[in-house]
Amino acid sequence: MRVQEEILALCFNEEEKVDGQIEALQKDLKPLLKRKRAMQAEIQDDVAKLLAKRHSLVRLQDKQKKLGEELS
Repeated sequence: MRVQEEILALCFNEEEKVDGQIEALQKDLKPLLKRKRAMQAEIQDDVAKLLAKRHSLVRLQDKQKKLGEELS
């Protein structure tokens, strides 16, 4: 009976250690997730800017082509 009690005590102790490690890892993860979301937002903004520039470039190329045809 005593052996079983010791085994149970060891198991509970190990569980408490693991719970502590989980808490520490979650605390470490929190700022990383925050930074990840910030980076995703920055990337999304950059992509939107690139798409806008691409549309402007296409319009300018079309105008350039039309002007070239008019001059020919």
